[in-house]
Amino acid sequence: MSMYDYPIIRIAVLGEESVGKSCFVRQFVYRVYHEFYDMGIEDEYRKQYDVDDVTYRLDILDPVGDCSEYDLSKFDAFFILFSMYYPDSFHRIERYVNLIFESKKHLVALNAQQSNDNSRGSSGSSSGSTTNPNPTAVLRLEDIPIIIVGTMSDRQKTVPRMVTVADARRMARELNAKYMECSSRGPHTVDECFTELVRQLIAVRRQRTEKSTVASNNSNNRQHCLIS
Repeated sequence: MSMYDYPIIRIAVLGEESVGKSCFVRQFVYRVYHEFYDMGIEDEYRKQYDVDDVTYRLDILDPVGDCSEYDLSKFDAFFILFSMYYPDSFHRIERYVNLIFESKKHLVALNAQQSNDNSRGSSGSSSGSTTNPNPTAVLRLEDIPIIIVGTMSDRQKTVPRMVTVADARRMARELNAKYMECSSRGPHTVDECFTELVRQLIAVRRQRTEKSTVASNNSNNRQHCLIS
């Protein structure tokens, strides 16, 4: 079976320069570690990866520059990296979360409007009638799989960290995200991050499907009552 036949998950790895985004991704994809890497290069990666006995194709973007220039709505899940030794990178996390949410919210609104327009057209409703919005089209931050990752955890034994675990967890909790830490010098903690992100996405998709099914059943029940 070709890699192109597996379910696709699109992941964006966001964060400030010098937090180790490229090291993080390249350790995951190639199992290599380069302490110095050209930060001015945008890279896209692809990897076949198994999570809970299911094989996925992960398409990963490591962007450069101002992420507001990217269409983040096309990605399924997100990492936001910061260095526990660079407080400025930690304080910029909320900006990235807002960029993700606004991009996703805009896409959901467009899809909901298109769905409503299609419903009106297929039902032949008059111009004065209205269509109830799809209840599954309301986007919440917790519906977007985001993991905040503190990098360079291997340095803790020799260099005092400048962002505490408590502060990082508090930030993640306030933003409805999960917090993890990793060292890109080896694959173990990096793999844990990717595995957890995939699991989060699958759980979100499952909840979304269940909500859509419930909404569809409720709609059918209302139509049946009106006909009766």
